[in-house]
Amino acid sequence: MSHVEQEADNSKSNSEESDVVLKNRQMVRVQQMATVEGIQQKHKDKDSAVSSKLQRYESSRKHFSTNDWTTSCKPFNAINAQDGKNQWLK
Repeated sequence: MSHVEQEADNSKSNSEESDVVLKNRQMVRVQQMATVEGIQQKHKDKDSAVSSKLQRYESSRKHFSTNDWTTSCKPFNAINAQDGKNQWLK
């Protein structure tokens, strides 16, 4: 094998190795992106669940505000006061 043929063969071999390295890097990058997307989706799901629970909590809290309790207790206090029982409720 001549020197020129040997250099051509080495060049071809180096080119093939470079292609393999490039493909490996691309596969690793795709795997990394898939992992990142999976993590982001888990965070979105968790954020959505937390947001949903917070909304339910705030909604239920509206039903039990101080104004609601004092308003709903007034008729009860008035009934007891009219009956002459529990005078301390007046």
